[in-house]
Order: sequence, then C-alpha cells, then structure tokens
Amino acid sequence: MKIVSILENQKIEKRIAITPEIAKKYISLDLEVCLSENYGSHLGIKDEEYKELGVAILKDEKEIINNADIIVQLGLLDDDKKFFIKRKSNIYWGFKPI
Repeated sequence: MKIVSILENQKIEKRIAITPEIAKKYISLDLEVCLSENYGSHLGIKDEEYKELGVAILKDEKEIINNADIIVQLGLLDDDKKFFIKRKSNIYWGFKPI
C-alpha cells in the first residue's frame, strides 16, 4: 500500500504531513512512502534524508497522486491537483503535527 504527500501551498501552509520520523514509522508498518521532490527542503530536510529511509522521491506530482492508495495532506489539494486522484484513494487532511 502506497502512502503519499506532496508539498503544500507554501502561501497557506509551511508544515509538512510526513516528517522523516513519521516516514520511518510508516515504512515499519510495511507501507510504501512516496513524496514530491524537495518536500521538506524549506524546513531544512533534504531529499537524501528521506531516501536513506527508503522513501521514493518523485518530481511528477500527478504521478505521485495518481498512484496513491492513501494521500496525507495538512491542507486541501489545489483544484488543479484534485483531478489526479484515483477513485479508490483514501485522503486525509488536517493532521496535527506530531
């Protein structure tokens, strides 16, 4: 099962839904984690830190969303990105930071 998150709209939300610590927990539960490129760079988290944990980092947000089983975001996806969601994806918005 693939859990994903893409970068939030930086004008509205600076936090991220999946930190390296949370990614590690998801991976320990046998979930495949996929994030957009430079996902946490604005917080000083490099893609390499995620990759070392086994997280897939992709450039194409359409591909990330379209192949997701679970989408985790703090805010709503932009309207142009909602069309990428496949029918059976589970979407979770508004998580509190852990």
